[in-house]
Amino acid sequence: MTATTPSPAPTYPDLADLIGTAATFQVLHPASRRVPPPPRFTFGPMTSAIPRHFYSQMGLHAAGVFEATGLTVEGTHLLRHGEKLHRAGALNIHARDIDLALSSRPAVSRRRHLAGRHVLLAGPGVQVYGHWLAEYLPRLGLLAAAGHNIHTLSYLLPANLPGFAREWLRLLGIGKRQIVPYDAGTEQVSVESLLLPTTLHNGVRGSPVWRAAADVLADLMTTRHGDDAAAQPARIYLSRRGAHSARNLVNRAAIEAQAAQAGYVVLEPEAMPLAEQWRLFRGARVIIGEYGSALHGSLFTPSGTIIGALRADAVQPGFIQSAMGEGLGHPTGYLFGRVLMQDPGNALRYDYEIDQADFHSCLRTALAG
Repeated sequence: MTATTPSPAPTYPDLADLIGTAATFQVLHPASRRVPPPPRFTFGPMTSAIPRHFYSQMGLHAAGVFEATGLTVEGTHLLRHGEKLHRAGALNIHARDIDLALSSRPAVSRRRHLAGRHVLLAGPGVQVYGHWLAEYLPRLGLLAAAGHNIHTLSYLLPANLPGFAREWLRLLGIGKRQIVPYDAGTEQVSVESLLLPTTLHNGVRGSPVWRAAADVLADLMTTRHGDDAAAQPARIYLSRRGAHSARNLVNRAAIEAQAAQAGYVVLEPEAMPLAEQWRLFRGARVIIGEYGSALHGSLFTPSGTIIGALRADAVQPGFIQSAMGEGLGHPTGYLFGRVLMQDPGNALRYDYEIDQADFHSCLRTALAG
């Protein structure tokens, strides 16, 4: 029997390779490489894998806006130029994301061309609320910081966009006429000129441009809806008791009772209208809660707000909260708890427990201000 030589894994050129031929890039802040700043505080047990991962994330891409001609869009993040698919590290589109999308993608059944300039506001995680707070809404602020009028641009968006994403766009003054929907399942869309604003983090580090982008969003929201910051509680605890999550804090009730006893207002933000969430975060000066989408609402809080994230001693779900803290000027720290039980078929599903004595120390010292 003749041995079969495995086919080499496909390689995808970076979108940046098109600069000078089919793309330009407006730099708002250059790329950098340095050790990430450490968390402002840590409590509880922590495995050695966490600092190994955290401090290894040194490279941060340049922040800015690509403008490309001759690109076609398939799915939420397949960018094709000619016959080649392109990854884009600055857009958080990596080879693994392309491979995963290709493995489950049906055949293209419709092709369409869009004349003029459009913004692609989609990518990995576009259906997830936390990604909108940490990636997609900041891209709107980045466009404005780059000199674009976000209220006159057209936005290419998946037709199955979640309701919360459409509501955030409406709150920010982006009308239905500006949205160009496409079927991310079966449609291929070629665009005459495509604007692609970058993400503002590498998973741990955050760009200095983030503050300016967030201020654009804050100004828009304040003008349109008011912030009413003085009427909001200064210390809030964000509960995840009503949210679907693979990460289960087994002593959630005891931790929330402890937070309430310490003077924190315990809230479930997903039960609140988005405009109310906006006003809530504008007034908060200390925010603590389980790591997750709700905590990324810190996008809307002023510089100096203290952020405390409760999480298990596992690398996942990452440290984007630290990236937001660096970029937005939020002293950010963590309270770790031990994983008690993990799904053997899915490392992202587990139960964990926060030690109440550790939580008491965190409340008394790091979060006392």
